[in-house]
Amino acid sequence: MSISTDRGEAQSAARRNWMAVLARSPREALQGALDVVLAGEAAPAYEWLPVPDIGLAMVRGRIGGTGDAFT
Repeated sequence: MSISTDRGEAQSAARRNWMAVLARSPREALQGALDVVLAGEAAPAYEWLPVPDIGLAMVRGRIGGTGDAFT
């Protein structure tokens, strides 16, 4: 592996670990920490992400791109 790949993987692992910590933190603790950081300033604007669509889709393909059709 290259040095940049190792560094990218290390950064991804660090981000994953911090996201896991935040996901397990009580909402009150996160709100308190945000209040301290903002120090009386208004919270930044945000938008909720849309929920993922869950469903099935039927697709048709061809074996090898030109062979028999399959679904």
